[in-house]
Amino acid sequence: GTLLRRQFYLGYPPYWDALHALVRSETPIIYNVFVNNLFSFTDVTSLGTYVGQTISISVTGLSDCGAKVASKQVGNPARASIYLIPSVNQLGMTFPICYTAWDQYHISSDTRCIHLYVVRPQPLFIGPKSNISEGPYRAVVGCTFSTSVVAIDLTSGSGITASYAAGKGYKVHIYFYKSVTSTTRNRVDNLFLPSGAVFLEDTSYFSNPTRREFSWTPLHGHAGLRFDFCFMLTDSLGTVNTASLVSREEFCFAVNVARCRYCLQPGDSIFTISNFWGTNWLNIWAGNGHILRPSQPLAFTEVILGPLFFAQAHDSIDSISIKLSVSPGKIINWNPDLAFYASNTSMFLDINQEICVLPHTCAP
Repeated sequence: GTLLRRQFYLGYPPYWDALHALVRSETPIIYNVFVNNLFSFTDVTSLGTYVGQTISISVTGLSDCGAKVASKQVGNPARASIYLIPSVNQLGMTFPICYTAWDQYHISSDTRCIHLYVVRPQPLFIGPKSNISEGPYRAVVGCTFSTSVVAIDLTSGSGITASYAAGKGYKVHIYFYKSVTSTTRNRVDNLFLPSGAVFLEDTSYFSNPTRREFSWTPLHGHAGLRFDFCFMLTDSLGTVNTASLVSREEFCFAVNVARCRYCLQPGDSIFTISNFWGTNWLNIWAGNGHILRPSQPLAFTEVILGPLFFAQAHDSIDSISIKLSVSPGKIINWNPDLAFYASNTSMFLDINQEICVLPHTCAP
C-alpha cells in the first residue's frame, strides 16, 4: 500500500491587541461619519503568541463604501489603518467593515466589525414654539409684532450637538416660503410678505443653529385678518429643503390682527385718529380711560376704537348700518375682512361674525 502523510500544525491563533483593536461585541459599534469629512480608523493591531508567527490583517467591506487602506504592516505585531471620505450619495447608509487576522498557516483570529453610518442632515425648526394649543399670536395695527425663527440640525446621528454638526459642515438656512391671508370666507396664498413685514438675514447664510428675526407692523387694511407665515429650510449639503416641528413640510405660525384696535403713532392724537377712522373723538376717548390727555397721548399706546358687534341670524351689513346709524362703507372700512360683502351688502353675514363698529353716539 501507499503511505499517507498528513501534517498538523499545533499553535495559537493570532489575537487582538486589547488597546489597539476593535472591541469584541455581538453588536458592532456604530461610528458616525460625515460627508466630505475624513474618517480614519488607525493601527488596528493583532499579535502572535510565539516568535516566528507572521500575521497579516484582512479588511472586508472597503469597496462597498469606497474606503481605502492607508497602511498595512505584516509581521508580529500586524497593523492596519483605513480611511473614508463619505460622499453625498451615501447619506443615510450604513457600511460594515470587518477585520480578521491570519498567520502564515492560515489560522485566523475571531472577526471583529464596526459599522460606519453616514450621517444625513435632519434640520428642524425649534422656534417660535407651535402656538396651536394657545391659538394664533395677536398683533395690533400700528404696533410691531416680532419673534425669532430658529432652526437647528442635530443630524440623524446619535448624540450629535448642533455646534458639532456645524463643525462638520452640516448647517442650515431659513427662508420665507409664503404667507396666507384668511377670512371666514376665503384664503389667499402669497409668495411675498405683507406690507410692513421684515425678515432679517442671519449673520451667516448657513449656520447651525440659525436664527432670523421676523418683525411686522400691521397696517389699517390688515385689521381683522389672520395671517399664516410659512418658512422652510435648506441645508448646506443641498439635500433637504423642508422641515417642521412635526413633519417634513413647511413650518408656519399664525397671527391674528386685532379688530377695532390701534397703536398710536408719534404725533397722533385722539383727534387725528378719530378723523382717520371716521368717528367722533369723544367716542374714542370715552372708551380709553387710560388716556388722560387726548391731545398728547403716549406714542404706541393701544387704543380701543369701538366695541365689537357679533352678527346674529339674518344680519347683513345693511341691517347693521341701520341699527347703528353708520354707513355700509364705513363698516367695510373698519373691517377689511368684510370686503367680500362690498358688492352685496344685503347678504347675510355668518352668525357670530365679529364686526368693529364705531357707532355715532356723540354729537360733534
